[in-house]
Amino acid sequence: MPRASVSKRLRARLHRKLRYGDQAALAKFSQERPGGSGISETDLSNFLGAHPNRRGLTIDDLDDVAAFFNTTVGELLGDTRLGDLSAEEQRLVHAFRELPQKQQTEIVDVVEFMGLAAREGRRFSAPIRPRPLPESESA
Repeated sequence: MPRASVSKRLRARLHRKLRYGDQAALAKFSQERPGGSGISETDLSNFLGAHPNRRGLTIDDLDDVAAFFNTTVGELLGDTRLGDLSAEEQRLVHAFRELPQKQQTEIVDVVEFMGLAAREGRRFSAPIRPRPLPESESA
């Protein structure tokens, strides 16, 4: 099967990444970003809807979109190679990038704590057990 065009791949990827309100936030980000292209919500809507005879996204627009999603233009266009990372490390990076910012921060905190503990010679031999709910919440 032939590979989809760059525009179709990008359109599909953006449809997966964009959540409610992201188009407005991305447009505002682009307009306020130093050196940003000033992409508008209309430009994004036209591109996502594949409207003929409308302006496509420029490379500067793509740079803003990539910065908004904390990724690279190459990854937006389907280049998923991440340098010298193993397949397992690449899976982690891709899964991490799909998480909301709050969860990303929490995961980084846990990983940094575990790394610090490992350097100090601590071990995590006992499984982590959830705390029981107080009596008033467990009923």
